[in-house]
Amino acid sequence: MKKITFTFLTLLFLGFTSVAQSAFLIVHNPANGFDESARPSIKIKTEITNLTGNTLNLKWDRNVLVLPSPMTTQICDPLYCYFEEVSTGMFMIAPFATDTVSIIFLNPTGQNQVALVDMVITNKDNLTDVQPIHFQLNPVVGTKDLPEPTVRFFPNPFVETFTLDNADAVANIRIFSMDGRQVAFMNANPGEVYTLNQPAGMYIMALEDDKGNVFQTVEVNKQ
Repeated sequence: MKKITFTFLTLLFLGFTSVAQSAFLIVHNPANGFDESARPSIKIKTEITNLTGNTLNLKWDRNVLVLPSPMTTQICDPLYCYFEEVSTGMFMIAPFATDTVSIIFLNPTGQNQVALVDMVITNKDNLTDVQPIHFQLNPVVGTKDLPEPTVRFFPNPFVETFTLDNADAVANIRIFSMDGRQVAFMNANPGEVYTLNQPAGMYIMALEDDKGNVFQTVEVNKQ
């Protein structure tokens, strides 16, 4: 009887694990690019792989987290590159195939910028199968426009509180959930211990200088 019960529980566990597993894999996440001076557009791309033997119907939604004016973005999925105003679309991936998705950051000023935009991918055949792709545009290290992105966050993961090191240039802290909502805003002070009153999970932290410019982002894990 014990052996039968053990076998049943094992199969039940494996069944839950199978249900929780995503049908697609995002190859590079976050997808990073660098903003070099005088470049009017910067394209950052990643790949999505279909892990199943069925055609996947995927929906994407753009969530803008950090985007300095007058910068705008365009989404490119495997079928089309869309106008800047379009924030949602759909595409299909063949069984076991890999396709490319990307975001084009349009930067008319040509100045070094930091931007963070999420593309949230939803499996239309299983609406609980959702993954965000983080597209992060980073400044070139050493630019005169922004502080260098050398702030250290610890501990990571954290439970309730965290601190920042080498953070003299940080004036404000913005924290975003994975669906693009800003869930916290904090004024930064040297040596301070910060508290995030949010549920456990993954978050994106954006660090601002005293002019309100984001110069570094960090993915953090609250347990």
